[in-house]
Parts: sequence; C-alpha cells; structure tokens
Amino acid sequence: MELTIGKQELIKALGRVQGILEKTGDSILSQVKLEAYNSSMTITASGSQSISIIATYDDTVQVIEEGSLCVKGNRLFNISRALADNATTLKSSQGESNSQTPQLQVKNGKAKFKVVECKRAEEYPPIGSVDVFTKITIKNDDLKRMLDETSFSIASNERPGLNGTRLEVVNDGSETFLRMVTSDGNRLSISDAPFEGLFDSEIDLIFKNTLLPKKAMMEIRKICDEGEDDWFVSFGEREAVFTKDNITVNIAMISGQFPEYQQLLKGMTTHNKAILSRKRLIDSFRRVSIFVSKSNQSVKFSFSTDDKLLLEAKNPDAGSFEEALGIDFEGIDIQFAFNLSFFNEVLSALNSEEIVLNLGSNESDACLITVPDRGNCKFVIMPMKMT
Repeated sequence: MELTIGKQELIKALGRVQGILEKTGDSILSQVKLEAYNSSMTITASGSQSISIIATYDDTVQVIEEGSLCVKGNRLFNISRALADNATTLKSSQGESNSQTPQLQVKNGKAKFKVVECKRAEEYPPIGSVDVFTKITIKNDDLKRMLDETSFSIASNERPGLNGTRLEVVNDGSETFLRMVTSDGNRLSISDAPFEGLFDSEIDLIFKNTLLPKKAMMEIRKICDEGEDDWFVSFGEREAVFTKDNITVNIAMISGQFPEYQQLLKGMTTHNKAILSRKRLIDSFRRVSIFVSKSNQSVKFSFSTDDKLLLEAKNPDAGSFEEALGIDFEGIDIQFAFNLSFFNEVLSALNSEEIVLNLGSNESDACLITVPDRGNCKFVIMPMKMT
C-alpha cells in the first residue's frame, strides 16, 4: 500500500476515531485499518463498546499502490500532528513473507517515520452487516440539538435501563417525531425532532427493549460539527447505523428497559410558573458557584410574588452568596433547593432567550423546565433537601 494525503486531512481522519480506540496495550482495538483501493482511502476503527466508525476519502487522496494494513491509531495520529509540510506519504512494507509483521513508513518533507506497531489487515475483526428493516433521514441540526439536550443526563453503566438513550416514535396527532429520552434518576431530559421516512411496525418493541449507548452518542455528536449534511439512520433488531456523507457509525444497541417516565410527567403539579432570562441565570450561576463545593451542589431558590428569584448558597468553610433576579412569576411564595450542576447543564444545552420553570407547591416537588414557544424539549430536575 502506498498513498499520499494532505497533513490536515490525515489529522482530521485520524482525530475522528480517537475517541473509540484503546490507547494502551497491543489490542487490535488500538489499531486502525487503512485500505487503499479504487483511488480512495478507507479508515476503519472499532471500540470495545461495540462502536465502529468507517470513513472513506477520495478527493484528498492519491493512491499509488493498492493495499491495506493495521497500524496503532494513537501513534499515527501523534505523528500526523507533528508533521511540518502538507504532502504526506504513507507506505506499507510487508517484509519477505506474508507471515512477517508489516511496517508503515510515513514521509513528510525531510522527516521520515517508521511505525512497527502494525498488523496485517486480515487480523482486523470484521464489521458485521446489519439486517436493516427500517430507515429514516434526520437533519444534522436536529440531531445535534437532540444530543445536546439529552446526553448530559445519561446514567452511568452501573444503572441498567438508564445507561443509554431511549428512542421513541411519537405522534402528536398532526406530525410524527423521533424522541430521545435520558435520565440518571435525579433528572429527566426529553427532546423531539421531525424526520423523513417510515418506521417499521416492529420498531416500538425494539425501542422499548434497547438503548443507544452514551459513548456512541458522544461520537456522533462530534461528527455533527463537521458539516450540515443530513443523517441517514438505519435500525436492525439490535443495531443502529448512522451515516453522513463519507462516514458510517455502526452501533450495537444495549439491552435495557427505560422506566415509564410518562407517569412522572402526568403526576407533576406545576401550579407556580416563573419565566426568566437564560443568560442572566447562567451569569448568576457563575457567581454562586464560587461558594458551591463539589460535595454539596445545593443552591436555594426562593420565588416571591413580587417577581423576584433569590439565589442563595452557603459554604461553612468559605462563606455565603445571595443574589436577587427579576422574573415574571405566577404563583405563591415558595422555596426549593436544586443541584447547581443539573441546572447549568440544561441551560448550556439550550440557546433560547428565556426559560420557563414550572414549579410545584412544596419543596419536594420536581421542577419542569420548558422553553417558550417550543414544545420539542422538556427537562425535569428533582429537588434536594433544604438545609
């Protein structure tokens, strides 16, 4: 195998897969498979969490000799970032016999690298084909927004049923949406977006028993920043395939039944409502965080009928903070304690001018956060015990 590729294109191609590669050891999952055929280069990477990324490049690649090999992905990435000139040549050498371990030569200007952390392409685990039975198209901006509005509240791997993203097909009577739902037990995030295509009738049962793993969602979110092309999303019984432009992400969905969150929403009492500036609240949170410790993220929220929100934080070892914000409030004087990080992550995921806090009537009621004139996202945050 021998090919030439631009420095920046090589950095981008290798950087795209670093998130799923093993960084240490000699496992095949620490390697990327390079293939040069038919005037194009394909990079394949697989992770231990059953995620595979396959990307093909042709416009920026010149294939001199067809071939393939596996090479340590992190090593080649570090080499690419250290290159000075643009034009870069990658050339593999097999040795005198096929039983010998291949090597990769990297040439850039006067610099020459020889990488011996290689394996034969035949040793790379095959990417299984997906028996696709349903396929949709979703806009890049919509998928990016959904991921931003849900990924932060996925539970750890130790919480079966909450350790991934629940997908649903929702019909509001006039339009059908794809919904993402996540929760860690203390908060709930819901985000909807339209799509094109038709789901198979079996999809509800599949979505009910499977989740999309957090790691895969994080990798897809990174790719969303690389252009505005639509995503083509296919589903099998236990797999999902996300395709955009020249990139394909294969995901093994994890088993798990997400809790019936609709009962939580139906049972919420929201007799009090506050409308306030998202930016002003973020700015106030930045100040209150000075007196909030990692072990105690509690902030007291006091809502009053004179259209004010008083934020208070106390740290016995450091001091205290309070600040009053002007709000548009309907209800009775009420106080809650909420986790500052939970609120901050919701506000960071949104880009609206204002948010709406739908509040209960006592300090143990959850807060439902919505956005004015937007019905495609909801966030629930459970209160903390006030001290």
